[in-house]
Amino acid sequence: HVYWMYGIVVKRESGLKRTDFMKYLKEKGVDTRTFFCSMGSQPFLQKQKGYREIATPVADMLWECGLYLPSSHTLTSEKIEFISDAIKSFSK
Repeated sequence: HVYWMYGIVVKRESGLKRTDFMKYLKEKGVDTRTFFCSMGSQPFLQKQKGYREIATPVADMLWECGLYLPSSHTLTSEKIEFISDAIKSFSK
């Protein structure tokens, strides 16, 4: 866990897509970014001696479904409420 990022996962079972959610938030004025891809998916590491492909289903799911919300010590209560309201309004 890192304390300088706030991550959430859009569950596959929800029928929602992370890309749609991120696009919606962007239209509302809320910037997001995807989770980092797994170590085994990093192109640089795939080219290194000794690399071997292994199954990483949890890391793959997080890469596909996870996103980071804005986080900063400078976020005001009003901005946090704005972000929260945008998230809540997505499913309505």
